[in-house]
Amino acid sequence: MSSDHRRLNILKSVRGLFSKKGLSVTSKELSAAAGVSEALIFKLFNNKEGVYKALLEMTCDAHQPFGNELTEMESSTEVLVFATYLLIFIKVCGLEPGETEMSLTPEELRGLILQSYQTDGKFARSLFEQGLGPWVPYFKECMEAAEKMETLLPRVFPLKPLSG
Repeated sequence: MSSDHRRLNILKSVRGLFSKKGLSVTSKELSAAAGVSEALIFKLFNNKEGVYKALLEMTCDAHQPFGNELTEMESSTEVLVFATYLLIFIKVCGLEPGETEMSLTPEELRGLILQSYQTDGKFARSLFEQGLGPWVPYFKECMEAAEKMETLLPRVFPLKPLSG
Protein backbone atom coordinates (compact mmCIF):
# COMPACT_ATOMS: atom_id res chain seq x y z
CA MET A 1 0.00 0.00 0.00
CA SER A 2 1.40 3.41 -0.97
CA SER A 3 2.01 6.07 1.67
CA ASP A 4 -0.62 8.32 0.01
CA HIS A 5 -3.18 5.54 0.34
CA ARG A 6 -2.19 4.97 3.98
CA ARG A 7 -2.47 8.69 4.71
CA LEU A 8 -5.96 8.77 3.21
CA ASN A 9 -7.08 5.71 5.19
CA ILE A 10 -5.72 7.21 8.41
CA LEU A 11 -7.48 10.52 7.76
CA LYS A 12 -10.77 8.75 7.07
CA SER A 13 -10.38 6.78 10.29
CA VAL A 14 -9.56 9.70 12.59
CA ARG A 15 -11.81 12.49 11.32
CA GLY A 16 -14.63 11.54 13.71
CA LEU A 17 -12.20 11.49 16.62
CA PHE A 18 -10.93 14.98 15.76
CA SER A 19 -14.51 16.24 15.40
CA LYS A 20 -15.24 15.07 18.97
CA LYS A 21 -11.98 15.94 20.72
CA GLY A 22 -10.14 18.41 18.50
CA LEU A 23 -6.45 18.75 19.21
CA SER A 24 -6.88 17.31 22.70
CA VAL A 25 -6.84 13.88 21.04
CA THR A 26 -3.67 11.92 21.74
CA SER A 27 -1.44 10.24 19.19
CA LYS A 28 -2.25 6.95 20.94
CA GLU A 29 -5.98 7.54 20.32
CA LEU A 30 -5.26 8.44 16.68
CA SER A 31 -3.23 5.30 16.10
CA ALA A 32 -5.90 3.13 17.77
CA ALA A 33 -8.69 4.68 15.66
CA ALA A 34 -6.67 4.19 12.48
CA GLY A 35 -5.47 0.71 13.42
CA VAL A 36 -1.82 1.64 12.86
CA SER A 37 1.19 2.26 15.06
CA GLU A 38 1.98 5.65 16.51
CA ALA A 39 5.30 5.40 14.68
CA LEU A 40 3.47 5.27 11.34
CA ILE A 41 1.41 8.33 12.31
CA PHE A 42 4.64 10.20 13.09
CA LYS A 43 6.33 8.94 9.93
CA LEU A 44 3.48 10.05 7.65
CA PHE A 45 2.36 13.24 9.44
CA ASN A 46 5.17 14.20 11.89
CA ASN A 47 2.70 14.81 14.76
CA LYS A 48 -1.00 15.05 15.56
CA GLU A 49 -1.04 18.67 14.34
CA GLY A 50 0.20 17.36 11.00
CA VAL A 51 -2.73 14.91 10.88
CA TYR A 52 -5.09 17.77 11.73
CA LYS A 53 -3.60 20.00 9.01
CA ALA A 54 -3.82 17.20 6.42
CA LEU A 55 -7.46 16.63 7.41
CA LEU A 56 -8.22 20.31 6.87
CA GLU A 57 -6.49 20.37 3.47
CA MET A 58 -8.26 17.25 2.26
CA THR A 59 -11.63 18.55 3.49
CA CYS A 60 -11.22 21.78 1.54
CA ASP A 61 -9.90 19.94 -1.51
CA ALA A 62 -12.92 17.60 -1.44
CA HIS A 63 -15.28 20.53 -2.02
CA GLN A 64 -13.06 22.48 -4.44
CA PRO A 65 -14.45 20.94 -7.67
CA PHE A 66 -17.94 22.19 -6.84
CA GLY A 67 -16.68 25.74 -6.35
CA ASN A 68 -14.58 25.66 -9.51
CA GLU A 69 -17.45 24.40 -11.65
CA LEU A 70 -19.83 26.92 -10.16
CA THR A 71 -17.63 29.97 -10.66
CA GLU A 72 -17.15 29.09 -14.34
CA MET A 73 -20.88 29.76 -14.94
CA GLU A 74 -22.03 33.21 -15.99
CA SER A 75 -23.38 35.25 -13.06
CA SER A 76 -27.16 35.20 -12.97
CA THR A 77 -30.18 34.76 -10.70
CA GLU A 78 -30.41 31.10 -11.66
CA VAL A 79 -26.78 30.49 -10.72
CA LEU A 80 -27.26 32.42 -7.46
CA VAL A 81 -30.18 30.17 -6.52
CA PHE A 82 -28.27 27.05 -7.51
CA ALA A 83 -25.11 28.14 -5.65
CA THR A 84 -27.09 28.93 -2.50
CA TYR A 85 -28.85 25.56 -2.67
CA LEU A 86 -25.55 23.74 -3.28
CA LEU A 87 -23.81 25.50 -0.40
CA ILE A 88 -26.64 24.76 2.03
CA PHE A 89 -26.98 21.17 0.80
CA ILE A 90 -23.25 20.43 1.20
CA LYS A 91 -23.07 22.02 4.65
CA VAL A 92 -26.33 20.56 5.99
CA CYS A 93 -26.65 17.22 4.23
CA GLY A 94 -23.04 16.55 3.32
CA LEU A 95 -21.92 14.83 0.17
CA GLU A 96 -22.90 11.29 -0.65
CA PRO A 97 -20.21 8.75 0.21
CA GLY A 98 -17.98 8.22 -2.78
CA GLU A 99 -18.62 11.67 -4.29
CA THR A 100 -15.22 12.62 -3.01
CA GLU A 101 -12.73 10.54 -1.10
CA MET A 102 -12.70 12.89 1.86
CA SER A 103 -16.29 14.08 2.23
CA LEU A 104 -17.13 14.76 5.85
CA THR A 105 -20.53 14.04 7.33
CA PRO A 106 -22.38 17.13 8.57
CA GLU A 107 -21.77 15.97 12.15
CA GLU A 108 -18.02 15.61 11.54
CA LEU A 109 -17.85 19.03 9.91
CA ARG A 110 -19.81 20.70 12.71
CA GLY A 111 -17.64 18.95 15.30
CA LEU A 112 -14.41 20.05 13.64
CA ILE A 113 -15.63 23.63 13.39
CA LEU A 114 -16.78 23.70 17.03
CA GLN A 115 -13.49 22.17 18.21
CA SER A 116 -11.66 24.80 16.18
CA TYR A 117 -13.62 27.65 17.76
CA GLN A 118 -12.76 26.28 21.21
CA THR A 119 -9.04 26.38 20.47
CA ASP A 120 -7.20 28.54 17.98
CA GLY A 121 -9.88 28.84 15.27
CA LYS A 122 -7.45 27.73 12.55
CA PHE A 123 -9.64 24.97 11.12
CA ALA A 124 -12.74 27.18 10.93
CA ARG A 125 -10.77 30.10 9.48
CA SER A 126 -8.98 27.92 6.93
CA LEU A 127 -12.22 26.19 5.97
CA PHE A 128 -13.76 29.58 5.28
CA GLU A 129 -10.72 30.96 3.44
CA GLN A 130 -10.14 27.87 1.31
CA GLY A 131 -13.64 26.44 1.12
CA LEU A 132 -16.16 29.28 1.21
CA GLY A 133 -13.99 32.37 0.81
CA PRO A 134 -13.47 32.00 -2.96
CA TRP A 135 -17.24 31.74 -3.46
CA VAL A 136 -18.05 35.03 -1.69
CA PRO A 137 -17.04 37.41 -4.55
CA TYR A 138 -18.90 35.16 -6.98
CA PHE A 139 -22.06 35.24 -4.83
CA LYS A 140 -21.79 39.04 -4.84
CA GLU A 141 -21.48 39.07 -8.65
CA CYS A 142 -24.54 36.85 -8.96
CA MET A 143 -26.53 39.09 -6.60
CA GLU A 144 -25.53 42.17 -8.61
CA ALA A 145 -26.48 40.42 -11.87
CA ALA A 146 -29.84 39.38 -10.39
CA GLU A 147 -30.41 42.94 -9.17
CA LYS A 148 -29.71 44.34 -12.65
CA MET A 149 -32.10 41.82 -14.19
CA GLU A 150 -34.65 42.84 -11.51
CA THR A 151 -35.10 39.21 -10.48
CA LEU A 152 -33.86 39.64 -6.93
CA LEU A 153 -36.51 40.14 -4.27
CA PRO A 154 -36.38 43.48 -2.45
CA ARG A 155 -33.91 43.46 0.39
CA VAL A 156 -35.39 43.08 3.84
CA PHE A 157 -32.13 44.12 5.45
CA PRO A 158 -29.78 46.62 3.84
CA LEU A 159 -26.41 45.21 2.80
CA LYS A 160 -24.75 48.55 3.54
CA PRO A 161 -24.75 50.27 6.94
CA LEU A 162 -27.49 52.81 7.43
CA SER A 163 -26.21 56.38 7.58
CA GLY A 164 -27.52 59.04 9.86
